[in-house]
Amino acid sequence: MEGHVIQGKLLVKRDEAENKTSGGIIIPSVVENKPNRGTVVVVGEPLKDRRREVEPGDHIFFADHTGTPINFDDKDLKIEGEHILLEQSQILYIKKQ
Repeated sequence: MEGHVIQGKLLVKRDEAENKTSGGIIIPSVVENKPNRGTVVVVGEPLKDRRREVEPGDHIFFADHTGTPINFDDKDLKIEGEHILLEQSQILYIKKQ
């Protein structure tokens, strides 16, 4: 996907919430916890004096209540679904692709 993200930020496709427990109990959508993990879609340039540590396609983990949730429904941009805009400093863990 082509696009630009503001310096120091990244756009992440949030993983889908689990709708069933390991024991098979179905979780209602009003109770579902949104996962704090996802796949990096677009990375802005790193902030001054920093190096880029994350690349598109990397799987990351981030803390609760961080970032700005964004819902896309734009087939022209080829972006759909729930995403989150994060500061690169809000990444807790990076799993390289």
